[in-house]
Amino acid sequence: MPNFLIDLINIIGVITTVLLLIFSTSLLTMKKWEKLRVKILFYFLIVNAVYIIAFLTVNYLKPVTIAGTSIFYLLHSTGFLFGPILFYYTKITIYGERKFRKSDFAHLVPFFISIIYVSIRLVYLTRLNQIWLSKPEGIISALLVNAQVLLYMAYSIIEVRKYRSKIREFYSLLTGLTYLWLAIVLYGFFFMWLIDLIHFLLDKIVDIPLNINLASTTISLSINFIFAILIFYKGLTHPEIFNSEIREEKPKYEKSKLTKEDAAAYLKKLQNFMKDEKPYLIPNININELSEKVDIPMRFLSQIINDSLKQNFFDFINYYRIEESKNYLADSKYKKLNILEILYETGFNSKSTFNKVFKEHTGQTPTEYRQQHLT
Repeated sequence: MPNFLIDLINIIGVITTVLLLIFSTSLLTMKKWEKLRVKILFYFLIVNAVYIIAFLTVNYLKPVTIAGTSIFYLLHSTGFLFGPILFYYTKITIYGERKFRKSDFAHLVPFFISIIYVSIRLVYLTRLNQIWLSKPEGIISALLVNAQVLLYMAYSIIEVRKYRSKIREFYSLLTGLTYLWLAIVLYGFFFMWLIDLIHFLLDKIVDIPLNINLASTTISLSINFIFAILIFYKGLTHPEIFNSEIREEKPKYEKSKLTKEDAAAYLKKLQNFMKDEKPYLIPNININELSEKVDIPMRFLSQIINDSLKQNFFDFINYYRIEESKNYLADSKYKKLNILEILYETGFNSKSTFNKVFKEHTGQTPTEYRQQHLT
């Protein structure tokens, strides 16, 4: 069993590395390569691949020479780049393109310190004809890498969750490709590094059986493998998620030229349009698209929804969707439609979102509402 897991780990590691390198190379050919966000993704993939190579070096190639050990420790130092790069990728995805500032280099200090320290120590060990760094040095290095990555990823997740509430101002659904992609990457890798840290700590505190040790490593590496498969698939089917942003500027109402009379007229026009044309049935409609359809400037449309109706765009659109779904659920002629069919008919594209929003509006689940009105 242990030998099987070791072979499986090595195979997964090699395939994952190859996929990451292939896709990162393909990014070089993208038309939007000049965008910083695409470049940051490229660096993230390369660092990820290099870190796995470091793992394979010690796990598979068994470096027993000073040269082999030097390669391992220098590659392992790239772990200090993982967190900062993913954090920067998150910031760009959320808030849009920006220039790389001098202050941003501060995030790279741990990486350069590690490279310098490892280089000096390896030169010293060479003179002493020794191969490995001391056990305490290895433990401290691994702890610092894991802790730094988890801190950066936790902060990135917090940034995404904070911005999640803001995009309700502009989007009717929170499951857009770019947002969903970013969430998958952050939560997936956070879980992976958390497993690594727990595994590492337990291994130092108690004597973990070999099978459990290998199983933990297999799970961790499998998450990276799934990511590599996913990014390869998404690159072929939805390449736009790698160069698009989820940012949308919020209008400044304090400088608005919208009068009370115009606001009232626009509101009536909007409500009539929603009733007659039912644009809320379009699953991924956003405020820009609705603005074009109803022929109201986007800055005024947002102001009317926020100030006159005291709602954000997400709640505004979903109010109409819930009202539409209530009609379906309470009408006996639609009783053959299941809940999933009804949510798609009314503009939703996620059962969990539909159930959550429906209960917020009615105090009941869709099933409970249907049972109450059809009995």
